[in-house]
Amino acid sequence: METPVPDPSELNLARQLNHVLRTKGLTIAVAEGSSGGRLGERLVRYAGASTYFKGAVVTYDYPSRAALLDIPTTVLQAHGSVSEPSVRAMAESVRTKFQTNLGLASSGVTGPAGRGVGHLWLALATDTGTAAEEHRLAPSSRIALQRQFTELALRMLHNAVA
Repeated sequence: METPVPDPSELNLARQLNHVLRTKGLTIAVAEGSSGGRLGERLVRYAGASTYFKGAVVTYDYPSRAALLDIPTTVLQAHGSVSEPSVRAMAESVRTKFQTNLGLASSGVTGPAGRGVGHLWLALATDTGTAAEEHRLAPSSRIALQRQFTELALRMLHNAVA
C-alpha cells in the first residue's frame, strides 16, 4: 500500500490560496472525481478556511454525478465523465448548489491500468463564465496522479484569483 506524502508544491499553493481567497472575500465549493477528496482537503488545510470553503462533493460514478450534481445522464453517456462537457457541468452545478463565487471541478483517470490513465479535465465556474483545461499526464501510480491532478487544479484556481 502506498503512503501519501504531502507534496510541497500542493501545500504552497493551498497556503497561498488560503490567503488570496480570504483577502478577496471569495467563496468556493469543489466537485471531485478521481482525486477522491484530496482537493477539498488541501483547501481546508490552513486556519481561516471556513471563511471561503463552503463544501465539496466527491462523485465517482455516473449515478452519483447525476443524483448529487444534477449532471444529465445524456451528457455523461454521450461524452463520458472525463470530458469537457461533464466537468463544466460539475463546476457550474457545485457553484450553484453551494451558492459560491467559484466552483472548481476535477475528473480524471488514475488507473492503475486501462484506457486513458493520466487524462484529466478541470473546470472553474465563476460569475463571468466557466473555463476548462485538459491535461494528459504520463501514467503513474494512483497516488502520484492524484497528487498531480490536485496540484493542477490548485494551480488553475490560483492563476484565476491571484
